[in-house]
Amino acid sequence: MIIVEPSFGLANRMRVIASCIRLNSKLNKEVTIAWQQVAELNCPYEDLFMPLPGLNVINKPGFYAWIKATQQSNTLKKVSAAVINSLLGIDYCIKFNPLGNEVHKESEAAIFENVARYKNIYIKTCGEFGEKDDVYQLFRPIEELQQRIDERVSRYSGNTIGLHIRRSDHRDAIANSPLESFFTLIDQEIARSSETTFYLSTDDHTTELQLKQKYGKRIITYEKDFSRNSSQGIKDALVDLYCLANTRKIYGSFNSSFSDIASRIYGIEIEFATRKSTTSQLV
Repeated sequence: MIIVEPSFGLANRMRVIASCIRLNSKLNKEVTIAWQQVAELNCPYEDLFMPLPGLNVINKPGFYAWIKATQQSNTLKKVSAAVINSLLGIDYCIKFNPLGNEVHKESEAAIFENVARYKNIYIKTCGEFGEKDDVYQLFRPIEELQQRIDERVSRYSGNTIGLHIRRSDHRDAIANSPLESFFTLIDQEIARSSETTFYLSTDDHTTELQLKQKYGKRIITYEKDFSRNSSQGIKDALVDLYCLANTRKIYGSFNSSFSDIASRIYGIEIEFATRKSTTSQLV
């Protein structure tokens, strides 16, 4: 039995589930996804996506919170983890939370090794393991959300570019992808083609207003609930993600999993807006 608990927000969880799709394909073993509703993602899986072949999604049972990583810093903790996990029916537990958009290939090797050795494996992560295969097209939003996506995408011009401006609590994005960098990139695109429009995805209402005031009808948005601690807010985030994915290319935010996954759903070009974007216009 392989149980995987994806953590953090929507895009991070999609990364983990994509890795589970690969794991199922390579091992030909069903993978159970333990889905937990928390403050940063308070919505059931079935209210977002259609079922995925080879994956069984369950609501995370409360006792799973007691499962400990097998690898610990000292012998006493290792013994304690082994005893607790054994009582919970887990033979081996792997927990890792990589930073940024990196992929942990060594984690896949560890998983294969331990699946061969142990019967019941538990993995908790927000990160991607294994190769970056094109599996994101296998994700399908439920019909209600797909209709909302289609309606918004129907408003695109022949040259609609995606903008993902992450603000809120993402310090890396705020520091390295300032609003001025996006302004520079937008102005460059308009200079290339006066017909260019932009789909704006942002988690900050003030930023949305600033872009609309500066660029008017060129900016297309989806009216949404900005909260992640509500089912509607997460549904709206998924619609936002797929609207972004349906653009011609994306200008994304530094170190943002949302920007990264939006580009990988349909394999479109992405460029991360940085302070260099602003500098390049000045030299």
